[in-house]
Amino acid sequence: MKLRFFFVDPNNHVQQASQGRVLAAWKRRKPWDESTGTRDLRLITVVVDHNQHPVHVYMLKLGLEDSWITNVSRQESVKFIISNERWGGGTRRQRRAWIETLKEFIQGMPADMGTQVAAALDVPVWQLLKAPLAVGGPLPVSLQMGISVKELLLYYDPVQVA
Repeated sequence: MKLRFFFVDPNNHVQQASQGRVLAAWKRRKPWDESTGTRDLRLITVVVDHNQHPVHVYMLKLGLEDSWITNVSRQESVKFIISNERWGGGTRRQRRAWIETLKEFIQGMPADMGTQVAAALDVPVWQLLKAPLAVGGPLPVSLQMGISVKELLLYYDPVQVA
């Protein structure tokens, strides 16, 4: 399994991002870009198999401050994916709040996100659409588990360990 990263630019276009760029920004080794102030970075992570076919698609919204992914944003992404409300727990008010946050993730993505990502991956749209779509992905899961993203990919495809 491999990861393909994309981000949504200010014009609502999906752009491919190198794995090195994303991981360096996620680990806070390098800024995302040269921007100043606060804004959101909308990431799309696609897990692809050895034939480059999409297996999972994840959306993630991260806060940037002077082009650095904030620690608060990283921690909130973990909290969001592991919260009891995601699994139907908590009070109605908590579940509603979780769903509103989920809507924010989805509403911030381009309406034609699937088409743009499929074109960037050079796969038919139907192939991308049959892959499960979720919020979060390998970045917050690896942070929660305390392992690298590379190690986490072994859980996706344990046969590839050797």
